[in-house]
Amino acid sequence: MENVKNDEIEVYVVAVMSAGKSTLINSMLQTRLMSSKQEACTAIITRIKDKDGTDWSAEVYNNENKIIETYKELNYNTMNRLNADERVSTIKISGDIPFVTSEDISLVLIDTPGLNNARDPEHREIQKAFLDPSSKALVLYVMDGIFGTQDDDTLLKQVAESMAVGGKQSQDRFIFVVNKMDDRRREDGDISEILDGVRSYLRRHGIENPNLFPAAALPALYIRLMKKASEGKAEVDEDLEDETERVIRKLNRNEKLHLETYAPLPASIKKMIEDELEEAKQSGDYSTQALIHTGIVSIEAAIRQYIKKYIQPMKYSEAVNALLAALGRVEYMEAAKQEEVIEECERLIDIYKQKIEELQKAVALYQSACMYLENTEDSLEKRLSRKITESQKKSIQIKNIQNEIRSILDI
Repeated sequence: MENVKNDEIEVYVVAVMSAGKSTLINSMLQTRLMSSKQEACTAIITRIKDKDGTDWSAEVYNNENKIIETYKELNYNTMNRLNADERVSTIKISGDIPFVTSEDISLVLIDTPGLNNARDPEHREIQKAFLDPSSKALVLYVMDGIFGTQDDDTLLKQVAESMAVGGKQSQDRFIFVVNKMDDRRREDGDISEILDGVRSYLRRHGIENPNLFPAAALPALYIRLMKKASEGKAEVDEDLEDETERVIRKLNRNEKLHLETYAPLPASIKKMIEDELEEAKQSGDYSTQALIHTGIVSIEAAIRQYIKKYIQPMKYSEAVNALLAALGRVEYMEAAKQEEVIEECERLIDIYKQKIEELQKAVALYQSACMYLENTEDSLEKRLSRKITESQKKSIQIKNIQNEIRSILDI
């Protein structure tokens, strides 16, 4: 499966300078990890792989792909230092990305250098990889509503070419995040007007019907840091506390900044987010309400939806093909493959029917033993009866058989 290797799905986070790309990543990681200074700050390639239940660790590589440093405990200060180190080309991080699970497919967030901040040919190669029309990787293209730079124009033209090939999935794999919406002033117009301006700008570059997600990444990060601090999992200063209280009031008070309402999500997912918002209102949880209004929750839902819609079916298809390959039948036509899978299921059902018959015979034997031992000690009879009952339950559970077949076929 091209670009979905070893049960991974890559999500490239792309932007020209100062669009808030690293802050967006931090908000999804729910921690300060990526350098997010105002100046151009992403000069290295950073791969962040989801590994449930683990802290952040890293391997650091030079431009010859050799490990030069390792960290069992990675933090923001170390990342800042590494980003300024001319020897560093790539950092491979692993840790728990909170909004997904790595049980079936591991998400890999890739923070890429912008076109105006690439150090070596490897950076251009990674850009070429996610723009390849055959790629199945997700791309978060981060904008801030200020258009017209030469770098932006160049990259968008390449994005348009990639989106033009491959049908609906090629459209869906590009998510345009219009960041810093909380900075918009009244004279900038309503959010809907800003998004219309973005659509017109993208249309001029050949991109029709883009998936536009307005966002306020920095407030989302602040709110999540405050939530972690309340759980004793993070430290925050008074300035951050004051700023977070301010943005929570602003987001909850100003309906025009309820960014989740603009997200192009399926109705079922929008309903889930609306239910979560209503629950937060009922409980007086102002932080969760404001977090939903930042739009970050909607972006995370869009990523999960893409995995569910496109990547997981591809994984299941590969599992079936792997089974057929193991049986030495991959050379058959697709219809023949389907027939063979059915035959294999029928064979497994016959095996389990035979197991049921054997268990039923065992139960009958136990029943006979109980009748024979009617006059024995009561405790022995109860132990036998209990075992018989457990055996009967196990022998009749047809769902156990169905689940076992699914497990064998990995479907």
